[in-house]
Amino acid sequence: NFFQGTVGVVVLHWMGKGKDFFLPELKEKTEEDLNAILERAKEIGLLSRIGHYYFIIHPALPWFIGQYFAQHYNGQNGHSTSEMALLAWVSAMGKIGNYCFDRFNNQDRSVIKVLEIEENNLLHARKIARKQHWLMHVISCMQGLTTLYEYQGRIPEYAKLVAEILSDYNTAENDPISGLEEEWIIIMGYSVWLARVYEKNPAKALDLQRKILEICKKRAADILALPKSSSLNDEQRNLLRSLGVALVVWGKNLCEKDEAECIQSFEEAIGIYRQIHDVSEEAATEYQLGLAYINVKEVRDLDAAEDAFKRSLALKVTTDSLGRAITIKQIGTVYFERWKDAVRGNELHQRQFQIANAALEYTLEGLRLCPEGALFDLAPIHAQLGILYSILGEGDKARRHDEESIRYFEQIDDRLGSGGTRVNMAVDFFNAGNQMTSPSDKRSNFLFVLGTM
Repeated sequence: NFFQGTVGVVVLHWMGKGKDFFLPELKEKTEEDLNAILERAKEIGLLSRIGHYYFIIHPALPWFIGQYFAQHYNGQNGHSTSEMALLAWVSAMGKIGNYCFDRFNNQDRSVIKVLEIEENNLLHARKIARKQHWLMHVISCMQGLTTLYEYQGRIPEYAKLVAEILSDYNTAENDPISGLEEEWIIIMGYSVWLARVYEKNPAKALDLQRKILEICKKRAADILALPKSSSLNDEQRNLLRSLGVALVVWGKNLCEKDEAECIQSFEEAIGIYRQIHDVSEEAATEYQLGLAYINVKEVRDLDAAEDAFKRSLALKVTTDSLGRAITIKQIGTVYFERWKDAVRGNELHQRQFQIANAALEYTLEGLRLCPEGALFDLAPIHAQLGILYSILGEGDKARRHDEESIRYFEQIDDRLGSGGTRVNMAVDFFNAGNQMTSPSDKRSNFLFVLGTM
């Protein structure tokens, strides 16, 4: 009766497994056994199947099961108590959250479908874990919800979830509560991301990340002193991985402040990921390095950016449609930047056209690969296509992509992105309505607007 609307065979199976939190009644049950039991419940109308291992619960079933458990099982005749069952369920839901978080970050985007089904269960398990002060399980559930909400662009909802739990791990001075340092690093990582992406407050993000980085360096100091060829255990690898993540986020913050030191931070993180053989994080960091070479004025190097994106692409598995989509789109951005340079340098129009076409092809390939539900990534892809089509004189296509971009930006509550696309549309309408505007003047109008945004 803990399940909220859906019940999954895997969760039931995990409720019978584990070292500390499990139900002996489920210990010997296989997934096939549990699937067969749920199938029998389906046959009498208590459940409806969705997918291979998930079922929708009849509204009356939780009440009936709760009453039956209280009368015949709750600690009676050696059976597990309701508290044991609750802890086993919350623990299993936490395992789902951690599993999906890890798989997603290892380039398996199919777990989004699992998270969509399990969302209400994860929210309920998180609520119970907070009430019972099972803080480790709160984090585990949040990992799954973080993956889902960031992917879907549901940032205001996510911000509320994070705000609710901050004080459970964090002092008024933004320091970790004693004994909760590891959990604090994760929670504050959520806060840093929200400060950067949602609150648009880079100074806050930088201050918070500085504290995270200091703690991660202290925790990993002994390991960093070892020879690079040393064999590491799981705990040592995890400490290094946490430091790598902290370095990457620190680099992102420096990049947004236009500071060249971000390159060193990214390269240091790449070295750590290579040491612990974390290919997925290495790929993600090469991607960030590419962005830095585009956006940081002092180190701007479009060839280096393209090389970094291509290294990132080579490290991604072929099934990672989202990862490949955003990386290929960024190669398109490299060519878009080259087009800007070509216009400023008064290069031949044929050369400008070739570069813009290359940018368009890469960006279209990014759109083709991008999953439908990845609103956070679809919005900027459509925005870039709108600009490129306008540059190439295909106004109708430009406006269609601009409208799609605005729709996605508004769905994820990104007013800055939506406003930027509207400005691009205004320039496009101005150019289209002014028949006397020459092609070179149209390009100049775009460069002026893009340079002021």
